[in-house]
Amino acid sequence: MRKLKTIALVFVAATSALGGLAQFLDWLGIKSKDVRMIASMGWPHWIVLASGVSLFASSLGISFYALYINLYRVKSLERSYADEIASLKQSHAGEIQRLNTQHESEEFRSRQIRDEALSEVRTLKNEVQALKDAAERFRSEIDAKKPELLSLVNTRKRAAAQAALLSQAAACAKELERMLEELWHHWNNAGAKLVHPIGGTVDIKLLPANKMGDLIGERRDFGVLYWHHLARLGVDAPYFSSRLTESGYPSDKEYHVVLADLRDHTKLLTEAAERVWESGHPLEAHDG
Repeated sequence: MRKLKTIALVFVAATSALGGLAQFLDWLGIKSKDVRMIASMGWPHWIVLASGVSLFASSLGISFYALYINLYRVKSLERSYADEIASLKQSHAGEIQRLNTQHESEEFRSRQIRDEALSEVRTLKNEVQALKDAAERFRSEIDAKKPELLSLVNTRKRAAAQAALLSQAAACAKELERMLEELWHHWNNAGAKLVHPIGGTVDIKLLPANKMGDLIGERRDFGVLYWHHLARLGVDAPYFSSRLTESGYPSDKEYHVVLADLRDHTKLLTEAAERVWESGHPLEAHDG
């Protein structure tokens, strides 16, 4: 670029010199047709030509000299810049090498991190897909076993309700035991003998007159509660049986037999309630 600029300057200088020479000749009024006049003035024609050529040559010499100087300076600056750049490169060669090595290392590390990240993403996608597949299989299994699960839940509910009912019946039977023992003691303390607590006839002549009503009423109340207990079991737990339910109400069994059957009845109810609760399966009619 600088060379082109210098050549342009030389061209402009040469053109200016030629223009100057032409202007000078024009100022002198010398034209080609005036050669005779120049000869008549006593100036040889070659002197005029020589002068013009000399001036032109001088102008060209100056221009070429300027061109040479500029080219020399340009080459000197280029060499200087090249030497300076080479010196800088040499002085910073280690640093440049270190930076290049660091850049390559960082680029390798970045590629390695990218590859690891892509591998982790692929692994995560595979795990997510595996979880989705497992969830789908689990959902399918649940759907397939839903009727069975509903049946099991209903069975558990029935078992829990049955266990609660049997446990309540056992509590009622336990209370009947206590009431029967109190009834016997009340009769015994009154000087009477309780032989058939839930049936048979009572000879009222053997009862003390002042306590006859209380003793008869207490026996009657116990019999009502006894019958109500057996009736509720027959409706709510027809699958349960014992010596007490088999003998029914009324019964001609004596006191000690009724008490023993009532205790056994309470024990069977308690055991049945515990068995149903722990197993989760309600009793059926044939289980007893």
